[in-house]
Amino acid sequence: MTPELWANIVAGVIMPFIVSGLKGQSWSDTVKVVLSVVVSLILGATTAYIGGGVEWTIGSVLANATAIFTEATIIFKIWFQDSKVDVKLTGLGAK
Repeated sequence: MTPELWANIVAGVIMPFIVSGLKGQSWSDTVKVVLSVVVSLILGATTAYIGGGVEWTIGSVLANATAIFTEATIIFKIWFQDSKVDVKLTGLGAK
């Protein structure tokens, strides 16, 4: 596996924790979604950089961000949503 692929996997696993923390905030849903997308873009840029061999273009960053966002959504919906960790992190954000 390439370093970029490993970075995408790690980022996709980290994102559900970030989303759980955002869910508990009193901000509007729009703000929460925008923050999730921004974090995905930052992680996408990071994985493009880690990949090294990847062309450093907006297309590369967007492709990585899309992969991370999609992977994180799948992980969140299948394994994370309404779990004890999710409920705890959501509650922490609400304080």
